[in-house]
Amino acid sequence: MLPKARKYKKTDMHSYVAGIFPVKELIRFRKELVLVVYLSQDSKYEGTLRSFAGELNKAGIRYEYNQKIIDKLASKENTQCIALFNKFESSLEKGSNHILLFQPRNAGNVGTIIRTMLGLGFKNLAIIKDACDIFNPSVVRSTMGAVFGINFEYFESFDDYRSKYPNQNHYLTMLDRDSKLATEVEFEEPYSLGFGNEGAGISKSEVQESKTIFLPQTKEIDSYNLSVAAALTMYIASNKK
Repeated sequence: MLPKARKYKKTDMHSYVAGIFPVKELIRFRKELVLVVYLSQDSKYEGTLRSFAGELNKAGIRYEYNQKIIDKLASKENTQCIALFNKFESSLEKGSNHILLFQPRNAGNVGTIIRTMLGLGFKNLAIIKDACDIFNPSVVRSTMGAVFGINFEYFESFDDYRSKYPNQNHYLTMLDRDSKLATEVEFEEPYSLGFGNEGAGISKSEVQESKTIFLPQTKEIDSYNLSVAAALTMYIASNKK
């Protein structure tokens, strides 16, 4: 029996994603989680959705045309489809490089970071609470389906993360210009690249037993946007191999 299609609540055991491309990514990475795909009944999408329905048939994915549900759940106009899926749990890969976010709150930043991770070959994301819900449709949508291709895990504290993954070398991005420039760092694997949230950054109490790094920038700005800082650091680190 399908769960009731309603606006997302954090306590739900399922979530949803809108758009043909993100739905295809869901099917590619986590096909077993798909509950149903709802297709628009708008005639202007008829050809596109007929073709997509054929793909869903071949994949054995349940679907139905239901404009009422599309209109109820969609956050944007012209939504062609929405897929309901079961939430999932995962653990990070030991011995792999991790991305570490301290209490991220902005859905767009988290989504962009996840998509950048996958593009640069990072597949493990640690999130220190209190943080935004990775299954919130706004986060899922902003990843364009990349969230289904990574492992992620929430932790109550940085200490909890370090306790479970004790062999990681931590490199925390700070605004302290006395820290070593990221471009001059030799990143020792397996490493964790850490980023503070949009307002508070990373507290000084968290940097003990960790290396701190600073991104090259002019004095014309005080800092980069979180997702930009993460992208730059990931690119620098991944090109040090």
